[in-house]
Amino acid sequence: MPFRIIATVFLSFAALLLLCSCDGQVNERSHPLFVKAQNLRNQDNYADAVKYYEEYLLINPKSARTHSELATLYDDQMDDPLMAVYHYRQYLKYEPESSEVETIGKWLKAAEKKYYLKLKESYQNSKVEDFTTHRREKAVASAPVKEQTSEAVSDTPPPEPSKEEKTVSMDVQPKSKINMKFYIVKERDTLQRIASVIYGNSKYYKLIYKANEDILPSETRLIPGQKLRIPPLPSE
Repeated sequence: MPFRIIATVFLSFAALLLLCSCDGQVNERSHPLFVKAQNLRNQDNYADAVKYYEEYLLINPKSARTHSELATLYDDQMDDPLMAVYHYRQYLKYEPESSEVETIGKWLKAAEKKYYLKLKESYQNSKVEDFTTHRREKAVASAPVKEQTSEAVSDTPPPEPSKEEKTVSMDVQPKSKINMKFYIVKERDTLQRIASVIYGNSKYYKLIYKANEDILPSETRLIPGQKLRIPPLPSE
């Protein structure tokens, strides 16, 4: 009986130590689930990488490192700014004293802006489409047959402007001056993440790459401390 009691106490103590170690972030890089997620991410298998990161969070929900990895995955590769915002906030919650707080804060604001613009665009398109459909249905229902016929004739598109008119209209447009900015690469930066911070949308990362092809070996290899040229958006 004493032996069983001692064994039970020992096993309980061991289990407690295991739970404590899981709660911290010391061993997360060596945990099989985290390692598997990292390997899948390096292989560009982002969907499965997310799955293993999430499984690891079930064991260690306070892992700021894992929240950071998920946030950048959702932000840069999955185009899901809402999930990116959630995991950026979780990182800041569990690592408020981290040296990366300022950088993560900027990425968070960029992801929030991206989500806002995405949501705004979705609602605007929906409202415009509903309004146009409603207006057409109302016009068709209220117009007499003869008016509908005349409307059908009037729907013929107007003739295109002559080449001279096009030339004049193109010449009148003012030419914008190139306003080149610069950005210093930070640890764990990617072109997509930089585009999110500068432009509010990661899809413009190729603009940055093309402006720096002479110093960047590829789109994925950035060196902390590099000075990148940041071109204006085409519409600017």
